[in-house]
Amino acid sequence: MRRLLLIVLIVSVMQMEGCSEPREIPGGTPGIIRIDSKGIADVQVTAYRKNQDQRFEPVAIGISGRNGEFELRKQDALEAVWLEPGEYRFTVESIGDIHIPWSPEFRNPEKTSLRQTRTDQDHKKLIELSVPDPTPKNR
Repeated sequence: MRRLLLIVLIVSVMQMEGCSEPREIPGGTPGIIRIDSKGIADVQVTAYRKNQDQRFEPVAIGISGRNGEFELRKQDALEAVWLEPGEYRFTVESIGDIHIPWSPEFRNPEKTSLRQTRTDQDHKKLIELSVPDPTPKNR
């Protein structure tokens, strides 16, 4: 009987753990990605900054939600990233079910036109990225 009671107690505790609310993941610098002024979901935005060798290296990523909004985090962790003052470049990549045929310029930090210089006052300022519609138009 004691053994059965112990098993029931363990199973109950395990179920309670599984039913708890998911932990809030802290976000860093906020941003929004738009195509022709409309927010777009399921886009990975990668922020790059020049290193000492004058090469651009990734410092953070953000995944856009339904309205195109994202918050920057470390690439391999769920830690928030707040962009420090400096010059940044951004690339985009589709990660959802719908593939977006991005222009090669938006996938290369050396060539991208998605650039922003941030100052001390921009610590929490919104990153606003706007790209032209990459889908071919029916003419």
